[in-house]
Amino acid sequence: MSERKEQIGEEYLTAEDVLRLQPFSHLKLATLKKWRHTGEGPRSVRIGRKPLYTLSEIIRWLSERERYSHSHGITKEIKPMVLPISEQREAVRRNHRLGGHKTERERRQSH
Repeated sequence: MSERKEQIGEEYLTAEDVLRLQPFSHLKLATLKKWRHTGEGPRSVRIGRKPLYTLSEIIRWLSERERYSHSHGITKEIKPMVLPISEQREAVRRNHRLGGHKTERERRQSH
């Protein structure tokens, strides 16, 4: 009996194949795994223990991110961060539990 593989439609890519593609070549396998679990990356199908991707899904995901970055990244207003600045220096805490130890003279005066 000869084994015959049926063509379902599109060719499926493994995570390693996806990382060989130019837009993903700088990424690590762990990044794709994280994206799968958080739902950030391209949609995948899990067959057994292996996640598989279609080329059309990867192209769709990339074009979606491209549209998002053009519409949000460039026109996004950056608000200045406001931090309170104290005009006076804080007083030194002499009896603080982590510092300001008493000198021998101060110990004698307190008794």
